[in-house]
Amino acid sequence: MSGTFEMDGLQFPLDPLSKRWRRQEVARSGERESIFSGIWTFEMDFGTLEATGDFDFFYDLFVAGGLHTAILPHPRNGALTGFTGGVNFQSLETEYNDVDANSWVEGTRIVLDVNLAATGTP
Repeated sequence: MSGTFEMDGLQFPLDPLSKRWRRQEVARSGERESIFSGIWTFEMDFGTLEATGDFDFFYDLFVAGGLHTAILPHPRNGALTGFTGGVNFQSLETEYNDVDANSWVEGTRIVLDVNLAATGTP
C-alpha cells in the first residue's frame, strides 16, 4: 500500500513514479489572455504494475465511472489534500508485453480531472 494517495477511501497499491498538474485553458479573451477552467488535469505515471492486483485497483475505479473522492498532492504546494467528489478519470493507458505472458502491464499512465473547488481537508 502507498500509505498516502487514496481514491474513494481506498489507498493506492503504490504511489506514482511521477506526477504532473496542468490547468485547462478553455478560451482566450479578446486580448489573447488565457481563460482557465476550475478543473485541473493530474497525470500520474506508474511504470510496471502487476496485471492482477495493482492494475486491477485502478482499472476497477476507471470502469466504475462517476465522480470520485481522492487524496492527492495539491498543485500549489504538494501537500496531500482531500478532493471531495470532484475527481473524474479522464484516461487509463497501459501496454502488455509478450515476455511476461501478459502478467505485468507497463507504462501505466492515469489522467484525472480534478475540481479544485471541491477541496476538502489537507
